[in-house]
Amino acid sequence: MNTSEKLFLVLAEELNFRRTAEKCFITQQCLSDHIRRLETHYGTRLLNRKPSVSLTPAGAAVIRTLRQIQNMEAGLANELAELENGAAGSLKMGINYTRARLILPPLFARYHARYPHVRLELVLDETASMEEMLEKGQLDFFLGFNAMEQPPLKALPLAQEHLYLIASKEYVRRYLPEKADGLLCHREAADLGDLDGVPLITNFSTSTVFQMLHQHLASAHIAIDNILSISDYFVADGISRSGCTAFLCPQIYVPTLLEQNRLHPPGQKLLAWPVRGLEQTMRFDLIYNGSIHYPRFARDCFSLIQEIVRDIDVPLTTGRH
Repeated sequence: MNTSEKLFLVLAEELNFRRTAEKCFITQQCLSDHIRRLETHYGTRLLNRKPSVSLTPAGAAVIRTLRQIQNMEAGLANELAELENGAAGSLKMGINYTRARLILPPLFARYHARYPHVRLELVLDETASMEEMLEKGQLDFFLGFNAMEQPPLKALPLAQEHLYLIASKEYVRRYLPEKADGLLCHREAADLGDLDGVPLITNFSTSTVFQMLHQHLASAHIAIDNILSISDYFVADGISRSGCTAFLCPQIYVPTLLEQNRLHPPGQKLLAWPVRGLEQTMRFDLIYNGSIHYPRFARDCFSLIQEIVRDIDVPLTTGRH
């Protein structure tokens, strides 16, 4: 890409001439000249300048193409570096916090032994944000739920996951006394209708899990008592062992929860139930850019992640304890 195109990419992010000029260490007049040069080249206006800076439809189309070119150039640089230097470089991976704690320890140990000169960089965020970052070339790939697979993004399937209700025996007896016998004897699944008005921890509203849960609750006219919002199941686990609340989580976390039960007295153990009426699964995928070249050390990382998720994300049955 030429200088004008690179500056236009930055301006599309900042939508402010002064900040863009400062960021790129040029004057605002120089920046304006570059943008006018681009508009002359394409024969159309790329920006609305008033009342505030925004992309025109033509400008948005140019930005999409420039980002694809940027990603392709990055892929070419990776390929040339691999040919020149062998397995050396870096990978920027997006993942949410809980998944990082589950997947990264076994991944890094095995991957670093195979590729000691490749540096892994982590970005902790939710799926929607990471989709945008990948399109902009700010990530090499990410692990996410129900991501939009549209060109140039492609998905490598990792798992199909159900949601589970996690609660202690004390919570069930206190807040669900009429259902306690069936739940504690593991004869039935959990019904969110029984949680109407009952305290529950939920994920942040930007998470896929929250959106899936919110749709289900809204369609069933259920109003839970959302006493805490956090997208870290390890923290939700620790709080729920007191019996004051419960939470929902994807099945990948449940084996860890059950292992943690061994470290707690009987009164603090947690149980896991699939949720009746919420049979819809969430796709857990590795999302990458299909338009660029990934070096072998990146493709091997993808394969290792598939193996690790397959080992962790096992099918579960009602009322595991």
